[in-house]
Amino acid sequence: MQELLELAGDPKSGNGCDLFIRAIRYHPEDYEKEEIIHLDITRDAVPTENVPVYISVDIDSLIWKTHCLHLKASINIHMAPYIQPKPPINTHNRTYVNLLKPQTDIQQANNEYTTYDKFKVSSIPHIHFGHLQGEINVWIAFPRMTHKQQASPYFASQTPLLVQDCWFAFILQPAIKNIYGGGSKEYVNHSPQEYKARAAGKTETHLVDQIKLQELQDQIHKIICED
Repeated sequence: MQELLELAGDPKSGNGCDLFIRAIRYHPEDYEKEEIIHLDITRDAVPTENVPVYISVDIDSLIWKTHCLHLKASINIHMAPYIQPKPPINTHNRTYVNLLKPQTDIQQANNEYTTYDKFKVSSIPHIHFGHLQGEINVWIAFPRMTHKQQASPYFASQTPLLVQDCWFAFILQPAIKNIYGGGSKEYVNHSPQEYKARAAGKTETHLVDQIKLQELQDQIHKIICED
């Protein structure tokens, strides 16, 4: 590092930008000739064989993509639609998923396999599913709805309210009713409109433990397959 600072010289000369940003320097005898700088990070290395090293990890965020959710704690399941001006993940968080593209007419006629394509997670329509203690949010995505807005280069990642109503009324709420016995059904025996009214603009949730969560996911898949 000291050698680079010495090569840069006067801060007003502009050499620092070439050295630290472009990684080049000019030949001392021919200023129009550029030389690429080779950085050897081991030159200033300090041996640590006999020096105690303590490592600490600071995790600011955790992004976990999965088809089946396994938890060791209970989760609060959202029972009312997500009504916000922007989707939960409204910026590109540098995570991707591979989605199977639909067959073209030619591929279908020739019985050919389709291909996968990589999509940003933020471009896939999604809504809230639940949340855990410690500000851990769980979202559920609808990859088959992935598409761009009409006459726009941007993806339509906001899930329409009509689709959300179908999700809660015909899939999630019936699935929750199916996994609980007669003594518990009364607590989830509400229509989507009643849940919206109960929420009154806030979050309406139902607590599901880790065992029932697996049953809930099985019921969701079963209801979808039966449709």
